[in-house]
Amino acid sequence: MEARIPRYIDDPPQFLWWELDELMLVVGGFGLGIFLNYPTVGGLIGIILARLASQQKSGKADGYLWHFFYWLGVVAGRPSGHIREMVE
Repeated sequence: MEARIPRYIDDPPQFLWWELDELMLVVGGFGLGIFLNYPTVGGLIGIILARLASQQKSGKADGYLWHFFYWLGVVAGRPSGHIREMVE
């Protein structure tokens, strides 16, 4: 049995062939499918979303989607990325 050993310490965490942010899309789609009583459809939608996210971030820096979500203001506890002035 072979195990993939990360080459560098800052390699993104992976589960099977998905990175963590792609795995969250698969699990989220499957969870939404379970909630709506269509787990197979939800799982397939999650896999398709993960594939699209993988294609979107190919050729870009690591953590691209995290930075994109920060820019949208989805990351909790942080101001939106478009805010240029900070008032103390």
